[in-house]
Amino acid sequence: IQRLLDTDVYISAFPLHDSTLVEPDEDDPDPDYSGESDRQKLYRGWGRFAMWKNAQPLDHIRRYFGEKVSLYFCWLGFYTTWLIVPSIVGVVCFLYGIITFNQNEIADGICENREDFLMCPRCDSCHFEILDCKGVRVSHLFDNNFTVAFSVFMSIWARLFLEFWKREQSSKAFEWDTLGFKDQDEPPRP
Repeated sequence: IQRLLDTDVYISAFPLHDSTLVEPDEDDPDPDYSGESDRQKLYRGWGRFAMWKNAQPLDHIRRYFGEKVSLYFCWLGFYTTWLIVPSIVGVVCFLYGIITFNQNEIADGICENREDFLMCPRCDSCHFEILDCKGVRVSHLFDNNFTVAFSVFMSIWARLFLEFWKREQSSKAFEWDTLGFKDQDEPPRP
């Protein structure tokens, strides 16, 4: 940008992200962060992998990027947090399939009976397929008795997630004083 200003391609420029990221001295026990820009605050408290365990600084994100981007990151954090419980229940469902792997009556009936079980074709021009014993056993890992309970749980979870997200979104809209804003289409940028 400076080269373009020097060659009079631009008269003036006001870049939003034109600040240097200066790391404080690591030997200083009490570093002074008072003169930091919003970009530096975001980098120090959010933009590094080591900060994954900290809460998102939504107010700093809002000041730097705006309400839309901040609300997106708010949703992303909320969704990620809410996915912890379904992931645990899903692992339990999969472990149940592993534990009951050899207790599958349907697979036992197919594997013990040495006859070929023909499956109906998937389309009019397709051929009959022979049902594979190993495939039936492996499918039990993901399609077992616990899967029905898991699907009911996920239906209830999805509804609760949606209602609690509406609540969180309204809370953030009230906090950021954006309750009455209408979402307008922005003109395309060149």
